[in-house]
Amino acid sequence: TELVPKSKWGLLKIGLVLPFEGQDTARAYAFLHGARIAIGEVNQQGGVRGRRVELVALDDHNDPATARYQALELAVDPLVVAAVGHLTSGSALPALGEYRRAGLSLLSPATAEALAGPGFFRLGASDGQIAERAVEYARHLHGGRLSIVAEHSLAADWASRGLPVAGEVLTFPARSPDLSALARRLEASASPAVLFWGDAEQASLLLASLRDPKPTLVFLGDGYRLTRLAQTSQVALSYVAPFGPVDATSPLLTDFVAKYQGPVQTMHLAAHAYRATKAVLSTAAETGATERVALSQALEANLDRTME
Repeated sequence: TELVPKSKWGLLKIGLVLPFEGQDTARAYAFLHGARIAIGEVNQQGGVRGRRVELVALDDHNDPATARYQALELAVDPLVVAAVGHLTSGSALPALGEYRRAGLSLLSPATAEALAGPGFFRLGASDGQIAERAVEYARHLHGGRLSIVAEHSLAADWASRGLPVAGEVLTFPARSPDLSALARRLEASASPAVLFWGDAEQASLLLASLRDPKPTLVFLGDGYRLTRLAQTSQVALSYVAPFGPVDATSPLLTDFVAKYQGPVQTMHLAAHAYRATKAVLSTAAETGATERVALSQALEANLDRTME
């Protein structure tokens, strides 16, 4: 039984913008499930200072133009006080400007270093943090002898960080539909391991193009999507992800673990959505900051504590 009555003037809304159709459907619905659990708990406890919380879920199709449009949709609703979502940097970057103009905070798992500054709160590791951890891992893999395969822009980022490379650095255009030439170059290099920095679909394309013997592939990013795409590739696959596993013993996640009913493979994503949503709502309840700008400022001061 919900303790907070439905009333237009007693509402507070959280936006959730994710790709609910296509390759990322499972990840998007994991986030949705986690956010719903969090909001259900808050409403059961009386809402946020008597205001009932509602979730506004929108589909960004992992498309930059659609992501920006959906951010505008949230911005024009005065009852929306914060947004969670945008799984990829490609969708988060164009949306962030609209959120900022509207005074809305964005809590996102997107990894690009350009996503930073007031009103943006990253839920996992950044590209740089993932890359540095991948280098540490690669040093223990085949003695660090590996090639780097990256989108053009990411390869430049790798070089700018001075990250070590023991093999070739091969690049490809973003969203390239054919990576067979790249596969032939990798085969000629006889590299035992490949560190791949790019989109999961393109990593899958590369794996499908490689002939035996295939190198070990280390993917920089959430490996759930790639392992689904590459199930028939017969390749040794590991990944360095922006999220760690769920700590089921964490006091903050006790209720979540008891209520979660989704796939084990995406539980970590649901847990991050749950924590992010609860952090926003608990910050609003504790500080009384239920207006956008005030809530963003309160999150800046309190988010680390409320996410612990």
